[in-house]
Amino acid sequence: MPPPMMNNHYVFTKPPDMGPKTHNMKIKAPLKAEDGLTTVQEQMKTGKPVGYTGMGLMEGGGHRDAEGVDRVAGPPDSLKPFLLCLREITEGERIFLATEFKAAGGTHFGTIKKGQFTSTLVKLFKRIRFTDEMLKQITDAYGTGLPDYKWGGHVEVAWMDFAEDVSKAEGSGATDTSSYGGKTRDEDGTVDRVPDPPEALKKWLLVLKLKNKAAMVDLPGTLREAGGTPMGTIPKGQFTQCLRNMYREFRFTDQLLFSMAHAYGCGDPDPFEGGKKQVAWKDFCEDVGNADEGMATEEHLCHIRAACSVLG
Repeated sequence: MPPPMMNNHYVFTKPPDMGPKTHNMKIKAPLKAEDGLTTVQEQMKTGKPVGYTGMGLMEGGGHRDAEGVDRVAGPPDSLKPFLLCLREITEGERIFLATEFKAAGGTHFGTIKKGQFTSTLVKLFKRIRFTDEMLKQITDAYGTGLPDYKWGGHVEVAWMDFAEDVSKAEGSGATDTSSYGGKTRDEDGTVDRVPDPPEALKKWLLVLKLKNKAAMVDLPGTLREAGGTPMGTIPKGQFTQCLRNMYREFRFTDQLLFSMAHAYGCGDPDPFEGGKKQVAWKDFCEDVGNADEGMATEEHLCHIRAACSVLG
């Protein structure tokens, strides 16, 4: 039977109240203390994942510095020379560790998988020969997260703490980093690639210093324009040619140029000409600038006054 009509419109009545719809609802009883904690509740309480054996942030595992909570303590003393070496490389080659680690899979929580961390280090710092012991020492110092039952240590590395420690690395005195990159740190805070020059070369370094002072020669700027890298290296051929062009009043003997390139040689071996393929031009400029003018003799001054003088 159709619904009643009123003024040519149907009138619909309100259906009867059936009460709350509880016939399809499953009401769970609230969790009690004796029921135990779930995985998420356990992590929220302790500040660490279930199964993690280390200390959580709420249990003293975090070390708060000026910029936030660190996941690991400060670097051990055995790693500080290595961090100094990396800081010099990142500043000279304009390597941004934070950007590189993020691109390699680092999370915004400051962690990265151990394998991704080590592969990124090897890829970024090609001039350092990383050994398995060296990489293990780094990952053990900056390890975080769950234990790594297969390889030891932890499955993740605190990349944010590592990058921060590299940027804050400081040197004091002569710090030996030969176990990492063959470099030594001297009193002026720069990283030397080669040892001090032999006594036989100091005479000619003093001559160059006196000439630079008399003729206002910018030795570092000229070598940099000739192809010197920010890391302080230059190809051997470009180094010797630059010296010939810069000091036209001098006639360098081949033996003297070879001795200079050999004393300041670095990088890969040169199988054709001997010595190394690169020359540490920053160390060369530093030793020229540090030459003692008080040791100048009449022989040194004669080389400066002469219109054409043979060196070597």
